[in-house]
Amino acid sequence: MQKPVELMSLALRASSDVGHVVLDPFAGSGTTLIAARAMGRKAIGIEIDERFCEAAALRLSQQTLDMAQDLDEREADAKDQGRLF
Repeated sequence: MQKPVELMSLALRASSDVGHVVLDPFAGSGTTLIAARAMGRKAIGIEIDERFCEAAALRLSQQTLDMAQDLDEREADAKDQGRLF
C-alpha cells in the first residue's frame, strides 16, 4: 500500500528545507521521493526489491505537472480554510 504524498510532505516540511537531500532507505513505491521532488528537495531512495525500484522509477517518470506549485497552492488553500496541511 502506498503512503499518501501529503503525509510524506508533512514529514519532509517538518524535517528538511528546500535544497536539502532526503534519504529514504526503504523507498518502496517512491512516495517520499515524489514528495521530496515536489517540495524542492533532492532525494535518494534505496530499495532491495527490484519490483519496487521499477514501480518507483515509473511513478517518478510519469510526473509531468509542476508538483511543487500544486503542493504550494494546496497548502495555501488549506491555511486559508484554517486546516493543517
